[in-house]
Amino acid sequence: MHESMQVDPMSINYQLPFASRLLILYLFAAVVVWVVSSVSVLRTIWSFRRIRVGASPSGDEFLNQCRVCSTKIESMKRLAFVTLLWTVLVAAIQLRSTFVWVVRVKAFWTAALGGGVVETLDVFIPGILVAAVLYSASILYAGSLQRTKDSWNRTYRNAQQTV
Repeated sequence: MHESMQVDPMSINYQLPFASRLLILYLFAAVVVWVVSSVSVLRTIWSFRRIRVGASPSGDEFLNQCRVCSTKIESMKRLAFVTLLWTVLVAAIQLRSTFVWVVRVKAFWTAALGGGVVETLDVFIPGILVAAVLYSASILYAGSLQRTKDSWNRTYRNAQQTV
């Protein structure tokens, strides 16, 4: 009698490699840091937009707040770049591990190599996504801050000329 072998998917106990788990933890921490910085930057930019000409802070105070806000935006850009580097590093480590396994086992069929590449992409894609979101948001914040500075400078100059 011929019995077919069945595999129970629930019995497969697969865990991500340590580097992948560490990268996912880093991505979570980077997103939390980004959210906190974003709230601070957006609150500052929003407060600038609500200021009226008569109630505007002095030029030095405004410029100081702009510098602080700009520094936070630059740190978000650096966080995006570091996230990109860590993602590429972990992906390279996993691909190297896959290629070493393929060579060691001499398994040159497509499925052996494809499975390792897909496993690498499972971590690479979220890392690239987080880096892209961080960098895109920082670019938007920088543009908004620059528009706010330009608007405030025009308003401040007009107020100085009328006095």
